[in-house]
Amino acid sequence: MWRLKAIKRKEVNLKVVFSAIILFLLLAVFIVGFYYLVLPPKLVQATPNSEQIDLKGRIEFTFNKPIDRNRITYEISPSVRGQIDFGSPLYQTHLTKSISFNPEEYFQPNTKYSLRIKNVGSFYNKKSREYSLDFQTKNIPEIQGFSIKNEQADLPPNANIEAFLDQPKLNFIDYNFSIEPKCDLMVSYDEISRKYLISASNGFAQGQKYTLRAQQIFNSGDQGTLNKEPLVLNFSAKNAPGIRSYSPSGSNVFVESDTILINFSDEMNKGDVLNNIKILPNPKGIWEWTDSKTLKYKLNEKLQYETAYNIKINKGTKDNSGGFLADDTNLPFYTIGRVKVSAVSPKNNSTGINTNATIQISFNQAVDHSSAQSSFSITPQITGGYTWQGEKLIFTPNTALAKNIFYKITIASGIKSIHGLDSSQNFESRFETEITSTILDVSQDYQDKPLSCEAASLKMALRYKGVDVSENDIMNIIGYDPTLHSGNTWGNPYNAFVGDINGRQNTTGYGVYWDPIAKAANQWRSAKAFSGWTAQDLAREINNGNPIMTWGIYGSGYYDPWYTPDGVKIDAWKGEHARTVIGFKGTVENPTEFILNDPYGGKLTWSTSKLLSDWGKFNYSGVVVY
Repeated sequence: MWRLKAIKRKEVNLKVVFSAIILFLLLAVFIVGFYYLVLPPKLVQATPNSEQIDLKGRIEFTFNKPIDRNRITYEISPSVRGQIDFGSPLYQTHLTKSISFNPEEYFQPNTKYSLRIKNVGSFYNKKSREYSLDFQTKNIPEIQGFSIKNEQADLPPNANIEAFLDQPKLNFIDYNFSIEPKCDLMVSYDEISRKYLISASNGFAQGQKYTLRAQQIFNSGDQGTLNKEPLVLNFSAKNAPGIRSYSPSGSNVFVESDTILINFSDEMNKGDVLNNIKILPNPKGIWEWTDSKTLKYKLNEKLQYETAYNIKINKGTKDNSGGFLADDTNLPFYTIGRVKVSAVSPKNNSTGINTNATIQISFNQAVDHSSAQSSFSITPQITGGYTWQGEKLIFTPNTALAKNIFYKITIASGIKSIHGLDSSQNFESRFETEITSTILDVSQDYQDKPLSCEAASLKMALRYKGVDVSENDIMNIIGYDPTLHSGNTWGNPYNAFVGDINGRQNTTGYGVYWDPIAKAANQWRSAKAFSGWTAQDLAREINNGNPIMTWGIYGSGYYDPWYTPDGVKIDAWKGEHARTVIGFKGTVENPTEFILNDPYGGKLTWSTSKLLSDWGKFNYSGVVVY
């Protein structure tokens, strides 16, 4: 019995203990549920906790208990595209203990941002809270300088340009380098020294001005260039080396020269120069460097007379800074040869030389004065004295040269040279002195009517002789032939003016010949018509002070004869024209040019041959007024 009661008491105690445990568990569940599902959540951590974050960094909020993610919203300023992700889900429900903001684009560098997470609350507690994180993005690496100065003008063609960063390069930020004028660039980055190395694959073109641009870019490929102006560096590659001077140079180099000297513009690669230089013809000698810019060739033998030498340095020969000769360089010089006349004054075959001129003979080198003077002669012979200016012999005649004369200068061979070879050939040159000009002061006048050239020409001649008459006065005496132009029949210009003086030549009007003009001239002055004269006859009358009218044509006229009503053939030319001869050049016996007053074309100067060609169409006819 006692045992039965003990057993029953033990069963009761177990039930009490079990009930207590159940109650404890229920209380624990209630407390936990109340804590996680009812009490408001608290922010445990916000990362990153640094003041600066990467340009595409993840921002995460961690809470002490699950929150309802269905209610979560966010706001970021300045605006950045992105999305909210949730972590640490509670049994794969919509409850989560962490929230992260993942940007879909890069943050702007060195910029302050504010991220606000709104409507944060527990599952049963509808009261929401708001949490925020203020942060600043990191500054991205910047080029703080280059190894060369802006506008530098002496960069070696094979140089590396260094661009220095102010901090280590980021994986997703890079620089794109471009250059104008375009050339193939090689760009590398050195992690240790934090610098870019930029060079041209084939070297920068010598003497070329370049503009290098460095543009920041995102290296990830999902966004282009940063919103920044590119850095600009202007520079010029150094000019190609060249020859500053060399000697001997030019012509008349003395064969006794013992040194050839070349002065370069830049310090040269001595070995490369010696491998690329030669002299043709090749005199015996040895090359020696005075310094990196000066090279000399010590001659061991005399140069040859009258020889063309050339020092050639091959294209591509290098200097000490990466430059090179852009082209083959030729440095010619010519050794002295035989004495020759290099210039003469007056020039050969020159005309119109002033009678007070001196005769000057220039030689190509220094000569023995006495031998040169004894080699000089002039025909017609004249006396004079000799002076010298360097290699120039000056002969000054004792009296003025004669006009209208051809003189011949002769320099005989055998002139002795001081440093070269004596002359071996004679030299001759001719010149003509100024021509005498005889010009009458006959004033220019122009015809009043389309076809009144004959009256206008006579008017100019009469005015020179002191008689002032008009064209109408002259035409009143000459008169007009009334015959109308019909087919091959017209009037007679040997008697009067044919046709209309205001008409068209050889159609409705023509002109008048010398006999009627002489008849009219004789009304005021003595005058004579003539045919078959010569140029000397014209010159003689001009020399006597008498102007002369001549007949010819104007322009490209042509022979156009006709017959008078009584059957007389008239030799006529379309373009028939009269002029007044007022002067000539040369002598009466040999006139070379004539001066004419043309009543239509103005003052003319014609060669004697041209005047004769024109005048001969009318049998060298005219009228002289005394």
